Amino acid sequence: MIDAEKIRSEFPMLVAGDKDAKPLAFLDSTATTQKPACVIDAMDDFYREHYSSVKRGVYRLSARTTEAFEATRKNVAKFINAKTEDEIVFTRGTTESINLVAWSYGRKFFEEGDEILISGLEHHANIVSWQLVAEMKGAKIKVIPVLDNGDLDLAALPGLLTPRTKMVAQFRRYREPHCRNYRDRPQARPASQNFD
Repeated sequence: MIDAEKIRSEFPMLVAGDKDAKPLAFLDSTATTQKPACVIDAMDDFYREHYSSVKRGVYRLSARTTEAFEATRKNVAKFINAKTEDEIVFTRGTTESINLVAWSYGRKFFEEGDEILISGLEHHANIVSWQLVAEMKGAKIKVIPVLDNGDLDLAALPGLLTPRTKMVAQFRRYREPHCRNYRDRPQARPASQNFD
């Protein structure tokens, strides 16, 4: 069971809040994520003690920062079970990541008549790039419908996936039996890959 109060206690903004108001419930995490104290402390340490260019300098500080950056890449690769750390690409955020995949993979591999499958629950950041690339390449966007209770109609999925489906780009919610309109953890992967 998740201890929400313990997790909440790790976020200074959620603990401090406005003393005269109800506790803050910050739901705009797609655009601006509140950070736990350990992240704030690490950022503060970086700006005070390590701030320098990564992979662009030959001086000691830059070398140490690059070393820490690459160690982080290895840790992330291990955490998400990537085959190698070379599979890890850092971006400034989810929207930039989606754009990177859409504009690099999509422009190179999509052909006229190919299909991009998204869900009816997508944030516009996971729609617009696919629309633009589909228009450019003559591909078609198909949408997984949403049931009245807010779940994705997964029974419709087999009828939507075809040999022309080149990309399934949809949000993903871990450890939830139903989607319930959560917009969390966007995923995009070529349709030829296995899905867990």
